[in-house]
Amino acid sequence: MRCDCTKVQLRYINEVRLHQGSVTPKVPVHPSTREREREREREREREREREREREREREREREREREREREREREREREREREREMLQIFPGRITMNIIPSTTIHDPYLLCKFIHKNKITQMMFTPSLLETVINTPELKLEELKSLRQIWICGEVVTTALFAKCLKLLPLVQFLNVYGTSECHDVACQDLNCYLEKNKGLKTTIIECKGVTSCVVLVKGQEEKDKFLVAYLVQEEQTTMKEIRDSLKRRIPFHMIPSYFVPLKRLPIVKTTGKVDEKALSKFDEELKKYHNLTATQLTDMEQRVANIWCEVLNIRGIHLDDNFHELEGLIFLNNTFVNQMHALLHDNFEI
Repeated sequence: MRCDCTKVQLRYINEVRLHQGSVTPKVPVHPSTREREREREREREREREREREREREREREREREREREREREREREREREREREMLQIFPGRITMNIIPSTTIHDPYLLCKFIHKNKITQMMFTPSLLETVINTPELKLEELKSLRQIWICGEVVTTALFAKCLKLLPLVQFLNVYGTSECHDVACQDLNCYLEKNKGLKTTIIECKGVTSCVVLVKGQEEKDKFLVAYLVQEEQTTMKEIRDSLKRRIPFHMIPSYFVPLKRLPIVKTTGKVDEKALSKFDEELKKYHNLTATQLTDMEQRVANIWCEVLNIRGIHLDDNFHELEGLIFLNNTFVNQMHALLHDNFEI
């Protein structure tokens, strides 16, 4: 009897606790419900990650805009620098002379212009200054009015500076750098010239009638280096036709100075490669080419051709070659004019 009362009391106590919330009944959770909750949490995390990525992209865009603004500011500063360079002579009430384009490229006329207008300050590029001081029979007394020379636009070599000091000891030389020249330095070895001949070989083989080719570098470094193409032809194609074809495809400095036609290329039996040493015995063809060019020219034409070869640092030219097509740049044009003046005793105009 006492045992039954105890059970009743315990049941009553449990019911009261359940009613008051002290005992929470365990409701079984279905596995799919837990998976959906985890998936929702992962989706919320992905959304937070996308928001963080959008924020990073907005920050990158703001940084790009700041960089564009800095570049615009640098451009405005360069423009102000150019204006200062143009206007810096006016506060001192100095007369400014604008040299005609027909005069600036002729050192003889340029020296006469400086002497006639008593110019005291002048800005040169190193190439133009070097052309002037290397002019044959230069009359230094025509430059005696100069007191200050600004050099800018290119690198000033120590050899040029030493020669300027020797010829014009009373002139102050200033190496000027503008804001456009204050930038990162790119170092390279190519100097805008071809380093490997593989691409050139392929281009020559694409010419009509050429079946195989080898291109070699001849001459001494920084003196008289030139390219020679040894080629095998399937049909008779003149060297002029090959040169004309190459002119339309590649820059002039990549066109070989000489083309040596062969029946076949010498091969090293052990390796199957072209025997480049054996090709040297065909170099007599180069002399024949040079002599042939010389016999086609008059005495005056040959002297002018020699000037072209010296100025352009090439081995041979043809009657129908164009100076500017042969990479005759403006400062080389000045050198050419100087030598033509010396050849024709000043009876030469541009």
